[in-house]
Formats: sequence, C-alpha cells, structure tokens
Amino acid sequence: MELVEQIARFRAPKYLSAYVDILNMHLVAIGREDLIDGDVDIGTQLEFGVSSRTLLSLIELGLSRVSAVALYEKIARDDLNKEDCIAWVRERDTQFEGMDIPVIILREIRAKLLPEGSAGAAATSTS
Repeated sequence: MELVEQIARFRAPKYLSAYVDILNMHLVAIGREDLIDGDVDIGTQLEFGVSSRTLLSLIELGLSRVSAVALYEKIARDDLNKEDCIAWVRERDTQFEGMDIPVIILREIRAKLLPEGSAGAAATSTS
C-alpha cells in the first residue's frame, strides 16, 4: 500500500503535470489554445481522491471527505464552484431532512456552509 500511495500522491502527479505542461505548450504552438482546460488539476484530484470540481469545492469549503461525498451524491452536478455549492445548500436547507443524509453530516454541512441562525440548523440541533 505504501508503494501505491507513493505513486498516486507523488510520482503520478509529477509526471502527469509535466505531460500536461508539454501538451499545453504544443497546443499554444499550433494555435489550439481552445483545447486547454485550465480547471483540471490532476495532482490535486489525486491527492484528495476527488474526481469533480463540485467535490473539490466542497472539500475546499471545509467539509470532511465523507460529508463532501454524501452531499455531492445529492447535488449530482460536477461543475459547481464554492459559491455555487453554498448557493445550492442554502436553496435546499429546509429539504435536507427528506434527503436521507445522516444527522451528523447535516450538522457539519450547516456549520460549514450556512450562516449562523439558519432555520434548518436550529431544527437539527434540537433533535
């Protein structure tokens, strides 16, 4: 397992980053900058074990990986940035109890992503 971790966390990101840099240089040289995707960071995705922008945004907002994955499954979109994730949570705060998300995860989501005094947060803290 140590070898897998060494490759996944260090070697693969290093070599993939070098490959992407060379590929981007080539695309610029042939005038195809439109093919360069600046949002893809393979190293970060490997390090955090995430495969989408939405999941990375949830982790960047301070959610644990377990909570981020649980919420990501409900969001069902791959392209949300941090602000979009917060907006999604705010719009659906009153619907969380019906989404079959464990209470401990709901507490973390509300503590990290919703402002103090949220109506849903108060309801969960009393149960």
